[in-house]
Amino acid sequence: MIKLRRTFEVPYKEYNLKVEQTEYATNGRYALQAYVDGDPFDTLTVNIEAYDRDFPQAKVIFLNTNHCPGIKEALQDAGLIEDLRCKVQSGYCMYPVVRWLR
Repeated sequence: MIKLRRTFEVPYKEYNLKVEQTEYATNGRYALQAYVDGDPFDTLTVNIEAYDRDFPQAKVIFLNTNHCPGIKEALQDAGLIEDLRCKVQSGYCMYPVVRWLR
């Protein structure tokens, strides 16, 4: 089955991102991919399966703020996420945990 991919416009720094919402094949958790002018910009989420039991909902996502500082605030301003005020760790990186609202 092909999953519907939805896109949303998000202002971020000097860019007008098109954020595509899809899902990871391994666990169904939502995934976000950003594009600028049709070209890939960055993957805004990480899939850390070690936390699947702690955060079983597909709409709870881990933001990759290491690649895109300020992306959490941009997605909040666009009304797309709710900050759950916690972080998860993978290696040396910490990732904010947020709920996708769309």
